[in-house]
Amino acid sequence: MNEVKRSLEAAAGNVSGDKEEVKHRILSGRREPKRRNPFPFVATAIVLAAVMFFAFNIFTGEFSDKQSGAYEIDETYYDLLLLNEGLEHPPGSIMRYNLLLQVLYADSLIEYAKTKGYKEDAKAIEEEAKEQQQTFYDGFSAEELQSLEQSQLETFGYTYNEYFEHIIPQTIRYNQAVNWLVKHPPENMTTHREVLDSFMQEHDKEIVSFMKKKQITTPSTDTNYVDWEVLVTSVEEDTVSAVYDLDPELVNSMSPEQLEASNQFARFKVAGSVEQIKPFSTVTITYDPLSYPIEQAEQSKFFQDVTGWK
Repeated sequence: MNEVKRSLEAAAGNVSGDKEEVKHRILSGRREPKRRNPFPFVATAIVLAAVMFFAFNIFTGEFSDKQSGAYEIDETYYDLLLLNEGLEHPPGSIMRYNLLLQVLYADSLIEYAKTKGYKEDAKAIEEEAKEQQQTFYDGFSAEELQSLEQSQLETFGYTYNEYFEHIIPQTIRYNQAVNWLVKHPPENMTTHREVLDSFMQEHDKEIVSFMKKKQITTPSTDTNYVDWEVLVTSVEEDTVSAVYDLDPELVNSMSPEQLEASNQFARFKVAGSVEQIKPFSTVTITYDPLSYPIEQAEQSKFFQDVTGWK
């Protein structure tokens, strides 16, 4: 399951998991806690947004052949995401900006896929969303559903009907586009950062207009980079392989294939000399979490933009 899907599903709790747990949580009035991101190298949409800014750099590569067209940000979807985060995010708050970037990130990949030949099946998406809704509702009695909806509304500010009508379809749209890109990678390597930057450049007027309407301000932070402490597993020329949150002794006992299959594994392309970076040493790498190739959705990532390490 990919990171953005988890982020979108988390907006109203995990409805695809154990229904007995969901019933117990809702009927007891307990809100499900946010889950810790098991993929630290690729931030979830919300975490990622906290370190991004509007850098409208013109990209002249793979994405430049797309046709210009009207773009409209899904306001209802955005409002539901904001409701989910509570009432403590007034106009101008960082959360409003973060959630906007979550929407833009998903939309950019969907639009990019379409420029490469992907055909979105709106009817199939609608049917899948309804099927998921029906599957979920089938696990509850009429009385339980009534209590469930009331508690959901009081806790999150919107109903499960709204969740399945607006949030789930967006999740499906994103997943289908990404899955298509994995099977049909671009001829020239294109990163998620390049796709997002080009998308924002193309639709800057619509984005700025939406920001004014929703009282969203750009944060003062002007960097796309994050620092991450990792355990180096190997160094080959300009590529550093590393893991996070794994016991060094366990890492030492794992084969290269086992390490690469781990959710905590990633590669970093490091410019300049890497002679001082030694295997099994702990380093802090400064990198762009969106600088990995488009086709690397459900596999280990190879980050192309590393600005430093220590």
